[in-house]
Amino acid sequence: MSNAVPANAPSRLIQLSNDWHELAQSRPPQSSGLPFDALVASHPGLGLLEPAGAEGEQDFLVVQIGPEHEARTCRDITGMLASKVLPPSIAPWVLKVYRETMQAQRPRYLEILSCVYGLEPLDCCRLIVPLFDDRGNPTHLLDSWVWHDEPDQALL
Repeated sequence: MSNAVPANAPSRLIQLSNDWHELAQSRPPQSSGLPFDALVASHPGLGLLEPAGAEGEQDFLVVQIGPEHEARTCRDITGMLASKVLPPSIAPWVLKVYRETMQAQRPRYLEILSCVYGLEPLDCCRLIVPLFDDRGNPTHLLDSWVWHDEPDQALL
């Protein structure tokens, strides 16, 4: 599993990684009081997810989603389970990545072709970062997407 964000990654993913690591030096980045709307201003492809279901077989509920993600998928997926949004052929892999990120309690960077059920694949980079409760238990994931065709966001 890759935790490092490469130097040629989109700038906003590098910044999110830096912010997460800076916060983690003093305490685990927390989900309570998360300023999602403020974060979306600089990360329009952001999603907030929370585990749903039994540990080990967890699905993830889309709690909030940014406007760029909604524009790319042509629908609001807020309140939907990830397993119902993703094509059946890749849903198990994505859920595994989410579970592994929660378990490792570290950010995960990916460069992938992303698929939403019924739509064409989209080339993107993603940074998934865990968020914690006040006792240090992982409770949520932030998943920030940057599509390669966005102005000034393509890989260098």
